[in-house]
Amino acid sequence: MLKKSTTENLYSQHIAALTERADEILETTETDSILLHSGCENHYFGDDRGIPFQSYGHFCHWLPLNVPNQFIWLRSGHKPTYLKVIPLDFWHEHSVNFPELIENIIPTQFLIKSVTSADEAFRSIELKNCAYLGPDLGLAAASGIDEKNINPRDIIAYFDFYRGIKTEYEIENLREANRIALRGHESAHQAFLDGKSEYEIHFSFLNACNLLENESPYTNIVAVNQKAAILHYQNKRKQRLKNSDVLLIDAGAKIQGYGSDITRTWGSPDCPVLFSDLINSMTAIKTEIISKVRPNINYQSLHQTGLELIAKLLRDSEIFTGSHEEIIEKKIAHLFMPHGIGHLLGVQVHDVAGHQQDEKGTILKPPTDSPALRCTRNLVPNMTFTIEPGLYFIPILLEQERGTERGKNINWTLTNELTPFGGIRIEDNIRVTEKSFENLTA
Repeated sequence: MLKKSTTENLYSQHIAALTERADEILETTETDSILLHSGCENHYFGDDRGIPFQSYGHFCHWLPLNVPNQFIWLRSGHKPTYLKVIPLDFWHEHSVNFPELIENIIPTQFLIKSVTSADEAFRSIELKNCAYLGPDLGLAAASGIDEKNINPRDIIAYFDFYRGIKTEYEIENLREANRIALRGHESAHQAFLDGKSEYEIHFSFLNACNLLENESPYTNIVAVNQKAAILHYQNKRKQRLKNSDVLLIDAGAKIQGYGSDITRTWGSPDCPVLFSDLINSMTAIKTEIISKVRPNINYQSLHQTGLELIAKLLRDSEIFTGSHEEIIEKKIAHLFMPHGIGHLLGVQVHDVAGHQQDEKGTILKPPTDSPALRCTRNLVPNMTFTIEPGLYFIPILLEQERGTERGKNINWTLTNELTPFGGIRIEDNIRVTEKSFENLTA
């Protein structure tokens, strides 16, 4: 559990590191200041109901507040200014509450200025040669920001790139988010064994983590049986199934803006032995991939390791009956794991700059046979990411290979037997250390 004194000290170091980066990019780009905007509240089309709000990641990197129309003004040689917008509105509560662990240290790190509107916030700062980073381009232009200074690519690329390398404050939050999410996964597992529905399992997770749904880092995936083959299954069936054999749950917790991202796949006592064995094998594959993590390798090599291990599992389990050379040449493993091995992790669950190679924004695209791979970066200490190998029986992918040259050595009888159980994904959150790795989920 996080301690207040330790967290305050780490947060102070975090802000110092971010301030140093901001000063560097201001000097490099010859920009006088940067204005970070949390974002604006929006409404559903034709309705007066607000869409659930999510602050802009670069704002959250400094202040973990999920509140619309808040601003941070950055100037070289100055303490960052937090423009705290509290509207004069009697319809809604507009208080801004800092997270308890850092509520006392935030006023020492920021000059805090209270205003009543976004317009007043803009009027209260010097806009000449000021760069605006945020989602409301119209507001920035109407307030006097030069067009060339609205979301300038060089500044965003610089901030994006260094978001991939965490401070100790960020890593501590990710550790705690993992600890809390694991508690939720234990509760969800028990709910599954008790025969609960996807809907009930979902709330078992949230209750164990003491989370509201909109406080989660992403929409929980709670998939029973064949729904586990839908990679981002978004529904929660309310009916209890007669035979719940497999649960795939992908769910995390968020602490001070930092979210964990953990997936577990469980079999019931009635789950077929072969599928249970596949779950155990995929857990072992996850562990083996993680063991390869170290600085100065490229993330793509971890993805390739995953594909090779899954190819071997497909042959060992007789899901594929061809040779080793054939399963590699025909990229059979890609049919059963069509996603990448993971992604960067931070204030966004799929954190930014996974393909970005340097602070200037140079992009290295994923290999053509794995277009969904979200990270192609070289690993350096204090990068954090997921490792999440998967094995799925996805009808829309497999059926198109039935009767083809590529699919002729797929054991279709066995595949048909396994398809009702959907799929398997096992996911941990990893930090690169100076020589090896730390499993934040272990």
